[in-house]
Amino acid sequence: MSIQRQMMMGCVFLLLCCVCSMQVAWADETTPVTAAPTNNSGADSGANQCYHFGCPFLPRDVFYDEEAKVALHRLKEPTRKLHEEEAMTSASQQFLSELDSSGDRHRTTMTLCGYKGGSITGQVNQDRSILVSPFLGEYQFLGVLDGHGDGGEIVSEYARTEIPKLLAAKLEELITSADAPNTFKNLMELDEETTEKIKQILKDIFIHVDKTAPQTSMSGGCTASVALQLGSKIFLANAGDSATIVAAHRGWNETAHIVYQTREDKPDLPGERERIEKAGGRVQIPESYEYGESSRVVYMSPSTGGNIGLAMSRSIGDWEAPGVTAEPIVDVLDLRELAKIVMAGKEEFDCEAEGVECGPPDINFFIVSATDGLLDFVEPHIISDKVGVTFFGRPDLQDRQSGLGSGHAHLAAEELIYAAAKGWHDEMKGSYRDDITIAVSKVFPWES
Repeated sequence: MSIQRQMMMGCVFLLLCCVCSMQVAWADETTPVTAAPTNNSGADSGANQCYHFGCPFLPRDVFYDEEAKVALHRLKEPTRKLHEEEAMTSASQQFLSELDSSGDRHRTTMTLCGYKGGSITGQVNQDRSILVSPFLGEYQFLGVLDGHGDGGEIVSEYARTEIPKLLAAKLEELITSADAPNTFKNLMELDEETTEKIKQILKDIFIHVDKTAPQTSMSGGCTASVALQLGSKIFLANAGDSATIVAAHRGWNETAHIVYQTREDKPDLPGERERIEKAGGRVQIPESYEYGESSRVVYMSPSTGGNIGLAMSRSIGDWEAPGVTAEPIVDVLDLRELAKIVMAGKEEFDCEAEGVECGPPDINFFIVSATDGLLDFVEPHIISDKVGVTFFGRPDLQDRQSGLGSGHAHLAAEELIYAAAKGWHDEMKGSYRDDITIAVSKVFPWES
């Protein structure tokens, strides 16, 4: 089934949600929220607020945000070639400007509020995203946060605002520190000691946000998956089952190559299970585990007396879950080394032998962060292929592969979100859909 067809089915599914009221016993992470104030934005209700470190982009809801939905629809018109700025019509510019708060053709973040049963007006989008590009003038920082449980949206909103602030302060402190005065003068050569300091900074920030998050509910929490680009280095920190992908678009054959994906922190992983059980927790492996259902940390909430099943071993805010930690796994990628690996794959493609003209041997990297509402139903390679050809592919490929008239980042995000919504509809028969959020960005130039 084509992506375009999936999008149409996704829209049908969304309309069906308005009349559905069936409630499921388990949500994707914890017991679903069924009564809460309406919040379909996936971000706070205020306009974009700028800070000294940059101006964060906020996700627009592709369906419930009427202005964004109309703007996205108009951008699909075949005559609008938005990848060519000089060819934009004034109307195209107008509709793009309505989406400026979510990004541009180089980066974007979009969301879709889920459906957990009951009234459509009572649904709460617990997802949040981080997209600050540029960050501190010459870097960039992006990621997603997936709230779960009662009050999970409060925790994810707190993490969304605090993590970039804390990171900016710590990096500025490191840049001006007496023991490393030249550390950041050449971002291509971050030494090992500084690299380790930045890794520890990310870990400390996650733990601090976990400890200071508003404790309005003892059962709420959120995942956090973020990427920080400093020149040729990309630092990735992940706690939970959201994910961040780093991929390269290969110009010679117009394909994407995933070079890194964060791990899903699941309770049944050997090291994770050992830590949880040592802390007094119980890991449940469901009978349908082999068919994709997640293992869970099962425990009784001291505050409510009810049983909770948490589908991850690391998160922010789940204070009552035994053995669950907010400390992220932090990895560091060097784009120069990754480029060598990706270029080596060029030998696999003998374009001339197949009668196909090879494109230039260029490599362009990009980053995608997504909540599991997207990843549960859209494979990572499909995400990377779509984003890669949208960002860097030839215009004729953008048009043909997407079925749309323009290869704009906003439209790529919308298309992937609707494809995931279609998957949720088919699987859950309209009774449940998780919140879906994505943040994507080109990697800043790093060769010099």
